[in-house]
Amino acid sequence: MEFVTVSLLLVTVLVCIVNLGIAYRNKVAVIAAAREAARTAVVLHDNGVSLGDARLKGKLRGEEMLEFAFDAFQDPVVTVDQSGGFMTATARATMPLVFPGFGYLLGSDHPRIIELTGKASYRLGEGRV
Repeated sequence: MEFVTVSLLLVTVLVCIVNLGIAYRNKVAVIAAAREAARTAVVLHDNGVSLGDARLKGKLRGEEMLEFAFDAFQDPVVTVDQSGGFMTATARATMPLVFPGFGYLLGSDHPRIIELTGKASYRLGEGRV
């Protein structure tokens, strides 16, 4: 009887740790997508591409990275904005979780979904080739 209780608890903890590791890996992918979107926009803008086209191509590059990285993302969104002397990209995606209620532990408003957000900024003028 004790073995069953302890083994169920152990398996639950193990699955939670694995799910947390997957969430962390996906968070890193979202941050990398934001970084790549901002970098692409800065390099293109600094080399003569118009601001609108640079922002659009940076956004598309970030979304491409999110789609390429994992199929687990739902509703990936990348925005690229320029303000002051900086180009800032924000990437957002939602990810399903294994256990109901685990989302609350990770700060989500939904029990089985967590929103991952990444943000990156580059100074204009650093992307000249």
